[in-house]
Amino acid sequence: MRLRLFVPLAVVMLLAGITYAVVWYTTRETLPSEIRIAAGKKDGLYFTFAEQYAKRLQERTGRPVRVVETAGSEENIGLLRDGGVELALIQTDAPTPSGIAGVAPLFPEPLHFLVRKSKRNDIKSPADLVGRQVALGLKGSGMRHNSATVLSHYDIPANAFEKSDIHFASIATDKNVDAALVTTGWMNPQLEQLIRNDELELLDIPNPGGWRCGTRGSRRPPFQAGFTTARRRSH
Repeated sequence: MRLRLFVPLAVVMLLAGITYAVVWYTTRETLPSEIRIAAGKKDGLYFTFAEQYAKRLQERTGRPVRVVETAGSEENIGLLRDGGVELALIQTDAPTPSGIAGVAPLFPEPLHFLVRKSKRNDIKSPADLVGRQVALGLKGSGMRHNSATVLSHYDIPANAFEKSDIHFASIATDKNVDAALVTTGWMNPQLEQLIRNDELELLDIPNPGGWRCGTRGSRRPPFQAGFTTARRRSH
């Protein structure tokens, strides 16, 4: 049976997320002179979402809000802990990381398995990716962490690839990239372009039973939605 994996459908409207953020900030002693939001790469879903979020948050707080470009979730968490930003979008398959406080879930992020059609006969599963050039996500991104989780299920080590720390969109321009493991929302404009690309095909991941976070029909899908977090103040 071919199964497709999805994250929980815990979707919160943008306005609700902004309300949570405003409530959190207004319960603090003072507002920062500038509110910084760690997002992701420009033109990506996180950065695009953060820009819209920033406009609404600035209207509500009266303070300037700046979106910070990053590699992704892991870097965002580090910035929060170090005080480099006040808010961040992160992707996670576990409860809120230690040292930060969750504000609100935002949108589901399914796992997508993209393969170049010319390699379709050779690649039918992530198990067939060993020795190939595969876009697993940038270093410091939650997407790369999730890709490692997928590969570990097939006993594939991270050093099985010559070059893998590349953005998933590179599969459209670099003919040497045979496949990409992508954890992102359907509304990601870059993903939409890849799905429409006649040279690429979106595949199901076959027989994912045994994943540590579960499969279709289980109570815990593999990846939770990305959500905005706020740095916890020390007392």
